[in-house]
Amino acid sequence: MCTFAGQTNSDDDGNYECLDRLPAAATLPVTRPATCSTCAHLQQQCQQLKKKLALKTRICVSLRSKYKKALRKLHKQTKEHAVFGVSVSKFLNHDQKKKLAKPSSKISKWSTGTVKKALQLHFSCGPTGYNMLLKQHFPLPSLRSLRRSLQHVKFDSGVMGEVFDFMQIKVSNMHEKERECCLCLDEMSVKTSLDYDIRTENFVGDVTLPHHSGTATHALVVMVAGITTRWKQTVSYFFTGNSTNGSVLAGIALDIISRCYNIGLNVAAITSDMGSANRAMWKKLGIVCGRSEITVNSFAHPCDVTKRVCVLADVPHLIKNVRNHIVSGQDITLSDDVVKCHSLPCNTVSVMPVKNLVEWQKDRDLKPAPKLSEKNLELSHFDKMKVSKAVNFFSHSVSASLKLMVETENWDESILTTAWFPELMDRWFNLMSSRHPVMALSRFSDEKYGDAVSFLHTVVHVFNCLSIGKCPSPWKPVQSGIILSTLSVLELQDRLLNVAGHKFLLTARLTQDCLENLFSCIRSKNPVPTALELQNNLRLLSVSQYLKGSESGSYAVDDDGPSVADFLHPPSRSDQTVTSDILEVCQPIIATDKFNVEFDETDLSCLYYLAGYIISRVLKNDKTCATCVQSVSSADYINDFDPCVTLLVKKKEFKDNALVHCSVAAYSLITCSETLFRSHESSLLSRTGSIKQQLIEEIMTQTQDVVLPMCHSVKKKIISRFVALRL
Repeated sequence: MCTFAGQTNSDDDGNYECLDRLPAAATLPVTRPATCSTCAHLQQQCQQLKKKLALKTRICVSLRSKYKKALRKLHKQTKEHAVFGVSVSKFLNHDQKKKLAKPSSKISKWSTGTVKKALQLHFSCGPTGYNMLLKQHFPLPSLRSLRRSLQHVKFDSGVMGEVFDFMQIKVSNMHEKERECCLCLDEMSVKTSLDYDIRTENFVGDVTLPHHSGTATHALVVMVAGITTRWKQTVSYFFTGNSTNGSVLAGIALDIISRCYNIGLNVAAITSDMGSANRAMWKKLGIVCGRSEITVNSFAHPCDVTKRVCVLADVPHLIKNVRNHIVSGQDITLSDDVVKCHSLPCNTVSVMPVKNLVEWQKDRDLKPAPKLSEKNLELSHFDKMKVSKAVNFFSHSVSASLKLMVETENWDESILTTAWFPELMDRWFNLMSSRHPVMALSRFSDEKYGDAVSFLHTVVHVFNCLSIGKCPSPWKPVQSGIILSTLSVLELQDRLLNVAGHKFLLTARLTQDCLENLFSCIRSKNPVPTALELQNNLRLLSVSQYLKGSESGSYAVDDDGPSVADFLHPPSRSDQTVTSDILEVCQPIIATDKFNVEFDETDLSCLYYLAGYIISRVLKNDKTCATCVQSVSSADYINDFDPCVTLLVKKKEFKDNALVHCSVAAYSLITCSETLFRSHESSLLSRTGSIKQQLIEEIMTQTQDVVLPMCHSVKKKIISRFVALRL
């Protein structure tokens, strides 16, 4: 059916209208009637348009979804790119990233930071390793670029004037307080060799020290290091022979001090070892120290008579020298006034009580002084140079252990004098080589500051009056070194803290550690380098500022190990039995019929100290709560334990409650764990699987009677740390 203009199709269910409706009053002339084919065609077009609209709508929704997804991905990638850029910037400079982005491009000029980094890599892994990095397309300068960067640095033997020119630029930007520095000088051995240097077109290997001649056997290196801030720079080196005139060294030192003054640096101290040439240098500079002489520990500044330059002997060398005297069998005899002042039983400090302690604890599981071994007494040539060996010998732990032997093993009371001396040396070394403000000389606490200054004056008095070796013995160089160094530190701290207004003084910056660090890096390539090798390595290290300590050097933190050397047998151990009061503390453990392990008084005291140490690690490093802390620590240990049990902890405490005191439950847990460990010790090697986990589970099963809070599994944490320590 056809529809006319102004009419509605009744068959289309109102889906569309062919024409718009007109007002009722309007009369339109009908010019041409519509045909059915026209309406069908329009209807078909409308259907097609609807389909297209629906399709476009679906496409629009899909695109909108893809857009949102792409936007989220873009935000994520932008964030990852930013994080990646920050991470890459930690080890790649801007020019390295530019090279990495366009590998085929050439960098016109590498940055100073990149060149320094490349020189450090070249020194660490050598030319072969560096070439391998270049072949793997690491963004680094070529070997030719590195050689060009070093061409302007002459670094010839002698006082290096060009180094002071470079330093002047940095010094001009330093604060006035940062310009205080220390002059360090030391020698290292070089191989006798005469080599041709293609860079200078000269032979290297002869002595270059003024007024000396011959073939070089040593290299003398002079370095300037900051006292109030951390900085250092090699300023001079000479090749020397087997003998050196100390007066020549004095002239070199004064020349360097003057050059430092001209660029704005103030050399406040000179540090060296106790070699004969250095002592001759001291004498030339007017430094005097002796039994019957008035000590002079400083000299006038060559450019400013109102300033004084202090002289120190290297503190690590001094503590090694004192240890060597005692270990070699030379007893130290204290003066009567020192014995009376400190209420000591006798005048003699001997190595025999320490040997007896080492022998006594050699085959024991629980050692009062665990870091003291036969290797600390029977020293090889290289062991004598290790500071860690001397520090382990003169330690508060050794002193406390000797006192414990007197009280628990009935050793002779005369060894209390020997026990007093390691404690004296331990505190002196800590004050004279402090690396942290906590141990530094400071005015944060006037009481502690006064106590530290008074103690250092006591050390000066002790070494001024004692004798080393057979009495009467001649004055030993180590006595002069300790007195001079201590007086110089006292003078410097007064000048820096009380006059200049510094907050604290880190005395480790007055030692030769910076030079030892440099020598360790040089020796890493060749333990005894030739003169040319030392010159090239020193030049490379100074330019790249690459100084990394060697783990096998003389200044290693710790290098302990078992030894098979035998010593004199100690006095026979006391046969006294453990008192019943002590047994009551761990009655549930020792009374068990399953395990037959006996503990004497010393063992129980060591176990109490061990328990406190393990609990302190748990409370510091593991997650716990107030309930856990209260259950494993004791605030009233005096009433909870017999004094014999807490004796070792009291001996090792610098002040009351400085160490952690464990509760009765925690002590019983550790004692039971030790009992179980000893009972299974012989079968551990034959076990398979996780030995640690097996022991933890077995100890947990056998100690069900020991109740501790379960909120943070503190019991299992204590057992786990105990097993790890004992294994």
